[in-house]
Amino acid sequence: RQLFRGFHKLSLPVNSQFLKVFAVGTLVATTAGNRYFGIEAGRSVTIHVVNVCSDLDIGPLERLSNYNALAQEVAMALVDASNADFVQNTLLPLFLGVQDMRGGQP
Repeated sequence: RQLFRGFHKLSLPVNSQFLKVFAVGTLVATTAGNRYFGIEAGRSVTIHVVNVCSDLDIGPLERLSNYNALAQEVAMALVDASNADFVQNTLLPLFLGVQDMRGGQP
């Protein structure tokens, strides 16, 4: 929980009905050995987390159109002017495999 509190929380659309939290952060962890998966113990790994929280249910009673609205709210948060710098220089590079869109190295 403490690590999650340090994640960057994007501004949500004003009329957001389903999107409750949109947070992005990076964790550094150390692997545990697992011979069945060929993982050696003690390796440092970086884990980038994009956490999209909603109160939608995955059960059969949820209206499918609510997922359309959630996807729209996520898209609106990504293009919101208040999130522009973070999306352009931090979130987008996570998906493109570069350090920083302002000239960082891949």
